Parts: sequence; structure tokens; C-alpha cells
Amino acid sequence: MNEIKCKICGSIKIIKNTTITDFSHGNIEKNLSIYIQKTDNAFFNKSVKGEIQAQICGDCGNMDLKVRNPKELWEAYLKSKN
Repeated sequence: MNEIKCKICGSIKIIKNTTITDFSHGNIEKNLSIYIQKTDNAFFNKSVKGEIQAQICGDCGNMDLKVRNPKELWEAYLKSKN
């Protein structure tokens, strides 16, 4: 099994794949996400969503962020540049 180590302190006490949640108006929970717009068409605009995940060190508190679908986001980004 591959152990993940903290990039700062080297600890193996890593809390994996947690979500970052915002409690918005009315205390409604919403996980933080990245959105990349695929087109600039005003009527049929499409975007790709990538939910943000965090890994947190249980010793020093360092937090690393990543998204679940980086390849899909990259493809959407490339399409948005055309």
C-alpha cells in the first residue's frame, strides 16, 4: 500500500479525500468546485465541474488541494480557448 506523506513535515498521518464545504445563506451546504466554461455561446453555454478535494496532515495541518477530474477539466479548458 502506498503511504502518502506530508510534503512539509513528512508525517504519514494524512486525512485523505475530504471535501471543503461552504455553508451559504440559510446554512445550505455546498461543496467547493471549479467550473470551466467549454463554450462562449450565450444560449447553449456548457461548463465542466471539478469538485475540490483536500488532503490534510494530522500533525502540522498542511493541506493539499486537488480536483477529482483533472483530464476532463483540461479538455474543457482547451475547448474554451478555441
